[in-house]
Amino acid sequence: MYKYQKPGTRTSMKSFAFDSSRKMAGIAFAVLCLVAFSGATVFLDEPDNLTVEVGGQATFRCDFNQDYNCSVLEWVYSSSQCTHGSSVTITTCRSVSLVPSFDTSRFFSTFGKSTTLLQINNVQLSDAGYYACRIADLNEFSRCGHLTVVDPPTPQCTMLSSSVRVGDTVRLMCRVPEEALTRTKLTWYPSKTPGSTRSLKVDQGQSYTVYHVLQESDKFRVFTCIAGNDINNGPNCTLYPFEIKTVSVRFQQEKSSGNSALMFECVADPALPDTRYSWSVRVAEFQNGTQPEWIDSGTDHRFVIVGDQTRFLLFTPKKDGDGLQVKCTAYTAIGTSKTSEALTIIPFPDDHFVTNDPSGGDENSQELSGTLLLSYMWIGIGGLSVTSVGGFLIMCFMCTRRRVLDNQEDY
Repeated sequence: MYKYQKPGTRTSMKSFAFDSSRKMAGIAFAVLCLVAFSGATVFLDEPDNLTVEVGGQATFRCDFNQDYNCSVLEWVYSSSQCTHGSSVTITTCRSVSLVPSFDTSRFFSTFGKSTTLLQINNVQLSDAGYYACRIADLNEFSRCGHLTVVDPPTPQCTMLSSSVRVGDTVRLMCRVPEEALTRTKLTWYPSKTPGSTRSLKVDQGQSYTVYHVLQESDKFRVFTCIAGNDINNGPNCTLYPFEIKTVSVRFQQEKSSGNSALMFECVADPALPDTRYSWSVRVAEFQNGTQPEWIDSGTDHRFVIVGDQTRFLLFTPKKDGDGLQVKCTAYTAIGTSKTSEALTIIPFPDDHFVTNDPSGGDENSQELSGTLLLSYMWIGIGGLSVTSVGGFLIMCFMCTRRRVLDNQEDY
């Protein structure tokens, strides 16, 4: 007897059976892959290569594909190469092995069922080498992580400020050189709060900048930026906000009762009320053709210090007109100093002076600067003597001078 069958029923059942078979095959394939992967991959995470500065911290990690008893887990080390035969066990879950050249008090390890960590504190140069974890009962070693230990670089200090008066805000910048091998910890000292530090880790070529409002007490201290983890002995650079940048000597001619004298001024930048000055002089008397020595101005009675800070120096030349060189040194409140270039003064019988520095004199003395020396021709009546101090000095006795351009005599 013919039995009625609903159209499409047989086809639908076949399709359902095919789909079920395909899903089961997929699940079976996934299980096989998982089993195969589990057998081939013992370590899911292995130690990485690290570069750490002396005094820093290094951490290595291993993750396993299954749980293990910690008694079979250990960390091994080799100083020269990543080979099983050259490594020694440095720590297990029960103890830290005593390994020559290792300060084991700095090594800490944690062991979980599927994870283990090795942490090295206060890293030293002797800690450099290869580190790996090992499953002892399987004799399986992880990939080695190489630890490179470097000394911190010498930082570079810069102060950015438009002025350096008490109450001004300055920017103190500390920079890690481009050639540094890793991130560097920078610490500014002293800090704003006594007993605390201002530290920041920065990348190569980057800076750590702090803002500081200058106080009266800052005149007597320097700011230090220390690189690395040893704030007592690490490489450093220093900044003194009130450091003297430039020193120069200015002069002007003074006349009193028919006698000529030279007043010298020591000009420091920045010039603070606490700045002190000293003077060195060299008088060209040319006895026996010998070059004169630099002396303290206080040893020659012709020089008189003017003012409490010795900023001014008064010189009364002899009638015969000795040549003269002058230098001044400016001192900060903490004793650092900067010295000016030597200023050469050449007196002539007609009460004119010539200097080697056009900017050294006042408005009246400028016309006698070294640049105008070439505009005059000196004609000796009785005799002419030529010698040198600091590059040049002309001594002319009983002479008149004549302008080269208009041939007019000055007396």
